[in-house]
Amino acid sequence: MQQPNDVHGVRRLELRVEPYDPVTVDQFELIILVDGENLLAAQRFVGFDPWDILGPDVPLLPPQPIPRVAVARCGCGIAGCGALAPLILKRGDEVVWTDFRSFTGDYDGPIAEDDPDLTRATVCDLPEVVFDGTQYRAEVARASADYSWETPQRRTTRLFVEYLDRETDRLSELGWRLRPRRGQWSRPGWLEDRLHVVLQDVTDLAGPLWPKEICVLLRAEAETPAESAALMVDFLFRTPPEQWPQYVEGGDA
Repeated sequence: MQQPNDVHGVRRLELRVEPYDPVTVDQFELIILVDGENLLAAQRFVGFDPWDILGPDVPLLPPQPIPRVAVARCGCGIAGCGALAPLILKRGDEVVWTDFRSFTGDYDGPIAEDDPDLTRATVCDLPEVVFDGTQYRAEVARASADYSWETPQRRTTRLFVEYLDRETDRLSELGWRLRPRRGQWSRPGWLEDRLHVVLQDVTDLAGPLWPKEICVLLRAEAETPAESAALMVDFLFRTPPEQWPQYVEGGDA
């Protein structure tokens, strides 16, 4: 990484979404640029999917309940295999990334459920990075609102979640909720032309180990992502839950 561009050592953040796997056209990663240089260029990590690190939860914005936030995942694409997690702190008018460490098994996404175990962490050879707070927050907001990179499938997914989030109470009355956004396993995925959505039983949120879940398959049958998303949400509410088509290992239910 280059030396700071000004005497105060304040850096500039740039966030860019790029394809993660050129073969799988629906996979993307968030590239983190510091003064124009890829923060992860010399590391074994890759960026998180935009679903994980951008959007409503804004994990990159301090303060977070757990200030050690994962900003990248193992090169295999699974955060549980490895995650690069600095402390992200607000220091006056600046945002600071410091004490970079890698973890195995502590993160499913950028935010851990509990404080990560530092005794199992490896210190990474990355310097403290100090950002101008105003520019930093503006860039996170810009990237979170930029959907120019989306494929039709990704746009349908996002709009489906946005539309269904507006109907949280109605879905809860049916006994279900979307799996909370936490890492790649919470993002609805595609099986050819059908959206694979995980719903959790709101009457069983404690469960013996985790809430009861079902995997619903919704077909995209309209010409535009917005129309397809709206029709899939409408299907959930005009169809009794026991008739929702479900995915089971080895085939549809």
